[in-house]
Amino acid sequence: MANRTRIVLFAAVVLAVVGGTGTYLAVNRPAPAPVADKPTALADGPHLLFRDTTTKTLARVALDGAPDRKHERTDVLCDRVHSIGTQTLCAHVVGLRLTNEMYDDKLVPVWATDGEGVPSRTRIAPDGRMAATTVFVAGDSYNQTDFSTRTTLVDPASGDSIADLEQLTTYDRASAEVTAADRNYWGVTFAGGDVFYAAVKYAGEMHIVRGDLATRTMRIIADGGGCPSVSPDGTRVVFKTPAGLSIVDVASGVVRALPETREFDEQVVWLDDSTVLYSVPREKAADVWRLPVDGGAAALYLSDASSPSVVRSSTERQSP
Repeated sequence: MANRTRIVLFAAVVLAVVGGTGTYLAVNRPAPAPVADKPTALADGPHLLFRDTTTKTLARVALDGAPDRKHERTDVLCDRVHSIGTQTLCAHVVGLRLTNEMYDDKLVPVWATDGEGVPSRTRIAPDGRMAATTVFVAGDSYNQTDFSTRTTLVDPASGDSIADLEQLTTYDRASAEVTAADRNYWGVTFAGGDVFYAAVKYAGEMHIVRGDLATRTMRIIADGGGCPSVSPDGTRVVFKTPAGLSIVDVASGVVRALPETREFDEQVVWLDDSTVLYSVPREKAADVWRLPVDGGAAALYLSDASSPSVVRSSTERQSP
């Protein structure tokens, strides 16, 4: 099968899920969230920016309130999004072309780049110095029957590529260089400065790596998972595993499982230093849930929403 045909077929499957047309088990939930009567420009105060699964456009709500609180909708279409307030990175497919677009604090377009693939992850560093995108692609020589990932660090000001993660050097726990041809990277999360975390898979196994752009190196710090998200204080990283969610203490390397076992295709984001948010799919839509990482059960946080970003005020550190 030709690579382009494979990409088109795969895009149709993935976008059916991302776009909310897949079929999932329904869960008890509130009625669809009402719409604000007169949507306004994005405020400077703390809020949640997300993808409204009923309109497929970006929307926002205050950080506190009932799960069915009003969505303040925009007209920006997006499949994957991440925002720090002053910058919002949106990845979506237009026709058969992948487009990454950067917006300013008023959601005015700053730049756009086109490419091939299906959008998977987007992230902007809390300090706005770097951003990252991950896409699914087809055609790697080592992977003719499946799909691979491409993860790129980009300059948020211009969209220019800073580095492809495959160009950096990865070391395993024994400090040996990982040279496997089938390694794939995805799910970047930024800790500040040149430090970031990401996932790598090779030889059939997933790992979490800590990267340093200054030295162009990455080192494995945890095994068995992907899609990491570092806490605002930089001390802990939550990541996905086949069994659900786990958390690793950066200083000690101790890993423990969290009480969330449902499947979802997303990186979590941190609401604060002890709570994470993530969207769980249901029939033709999704809802954002919150989970205390130090004890407690998951609870519904916002209905009809996916791809959340916690946008803090200008005086606070943004969520990775």
